Amino acid sequence: MASSTALICETQAWKDLKGHVEEINKTHLRDLMSDAHRCESMMLEFEGLLLDYSRQRATVETMDKLLNLAKAAQLSEKISRMFNGEHINSTENRSVLHVALRAPKDAVIKADGKNVVPEVWNVLDKIKDFSEKIRSGSWVGATGKPLKDVIAIGIGGSFLGPLFVHTALQTDPEAAECAKGRQLRFLANIDPVDVARNVLLGLLSVWNVSFLGYPARAILPYSQALEKFAPHIQQVSMESNGKGVSIDGLPLPFETGEIDFGEPGTNGQHSFYQLIHQGRVIPCDFIGTVKSQQPVYLEGEVVSNHDELMSNFFAQPDALAYGKTPEQLQKENVSENLIPHKTFSGNRPSLSLLLPELGAYNVGQLLAIYEHRVAVQGFVWGINSFDQWGVELGKVLATQVRKQLHSSRTQGAPLEGFNYSTSTLLKRYLETSSEQKI
Repeated sequence: MASSTALICETQAWKDLKGHVEEINKTHLRDLMSDAHRCESMMLEFEGLLLDYSRQRATVETMDKLLNLAKAAQLSEKISRMFNGEHINSTENRSVLHVALRAPKDAVIKADGKNVVPEVWNVLDKIKDFSEKIRSGSWVGATGKPLKDVIAIGIGGSFLGPLFVHTALQTDPEAAECAKGRQLRFLANIDPVDVARNVLLGLLSVWNVSFLGYPARAILPYSQALEKFAPHIQQVSMESNGKGVSIDGLPLPFETGEIDFGEPGTNGQHSFYQLIHQGRVIPCDFIGTVKSQQPVYLEGEVVSNHDELMSNFFAQPDALAYGKTPEQLQKENVSENLIPHKTFSGNRPSLSLLLPELGAYNVGQLLAIYEHRVAVQGFVWGINSFDQWGVELGKVLATQVRKQLHSSRTQGAPLEGFNYSTSTLLKRYLETSSEQKI
């Protein structure tokens, strides 16, 4: 096992995976997907969700080696420490208690010797009570009228998480009925214009980033209701795992974190799918639902709008995995000069997550899966996923700029303490904004 001060890349398990990359590079997903036993072993169903990661560039042997890496990283112990409320956020000397927010009422999760679950449920009960009073109209405003608009104030995760949930449930029939006649608005920016299975998913992300060298990940939900999911996970993942040192402060000789981006499927297909199919290799997460929130059947159409959408959900992963060879194109009598342009290399990894529907419970499942996936990545890489010191430096520098702007505007103070470039930009900003006021 790795010691608390050793880097994970120094373990035999990491070195075995490094050596294994050469073997994987000799394979193609066309061949891997023809192995039914392998594909069956890479499909999981839990609580109504179906996860298919058979289109990852991995074999059964790869998964065994990744599980060995998890042991070397003491993954189980780290997860237990998190659920036990230990201070695993060592740089801030804090517990990581997001797991308590989803814990059953009778669960016991201790922090500093005290079970925090009753406190969590006390707040949840207050939220439920508040929500029901707003919905029923019994809680009125200063004018005596029912409250119809709620403003949520926050930034970063405090904004993107609630926004995602709100958007995802906006067209859910049950949620829409509960919120009927009321609106939730967001004030989120200082700009005035505007665990085991969490399979495996974390380990596969480590495999893609640190061993296969894929730095990005596309999150592609085939549901417009999930349009805010990718921005939320972008914040969760990149703010958590964008680190350059281990939890013990040692510089890392390997890259961590992923560049996360995405859009609902059909939007993405006409935006960045071209790059994903024939440009850079970017692992993709396809997310679909069995049941549509608002199905539409148009007379004369062969399938419903949801079936049409999900047809792409099922087709795109295979297109990425298999590609299209020059030989296939020749058999289709494609002109020789067009064959290079219509050839698809394939061998591009993806995974598919199929949800039964998009109700409040399933949205919570989706959030939990990705949150724990991020935590598992951090545990394996040996980094602290629970602090965000990188956010602080910009804030400190912004404070200096703010002071300068104030003194320049109110006292005519000269620009001091900035490099030539920043001074030039600030000078132009001050001159132009002053002219606008006049």
